[in-house]
Amino acid sequence: MNTVLLVDDDSMVTSIYRNKFQGEGFEVEVASRGNDALNLMKSLHVDAVVLDLQLPGMNGVEVLQAIRSTDEISAIPVVVFSNAFLGNLVEQAWQAGASLVLSKMSCSPNQLVDAVRKAINMKRPRPPRKPPSSSTSKKE
Repeated sequence: MNTVLLVDDDSMVTSIYRNKFQGEGFEVEVASRGNDALNLMKSLHVDAVVLDLQLPGMNGVEVLQAIRSTDEISAIPVVVFSNAFLGNLVEQAWQAGASLVLSKMSCSPNQLVDAVRKAINMKRPRPPRKPPSSSTSKKE
């Protein structure tokens, strides 16, 4: 079962989307602040993040930058889901490494779930480390 982390300080939004994702078979974690989200991501297995840009403390772009610069969580897909169209926040989110940017006003709950599923499926796993090659072979 995939786990999604919802990062939004609006409890009504997180309640609606928690119920939707759970109804679609996801495990759901919720964080209302950027630092809390980063701590959860480091302590739990998270398959995708749904991130608002307007958060108290760290804004969503700062959270995204922190995710992308932290090795153990940098590959997690991040779907920015916000009504933030102030200045260049959306462009900054793309530049910081957003997997997808969606508007809360024009995206249905079904569309968000579908977008998260696609982002999880598109996530490229890190290639396995190759064992050191040996210049001599053993004969038995």
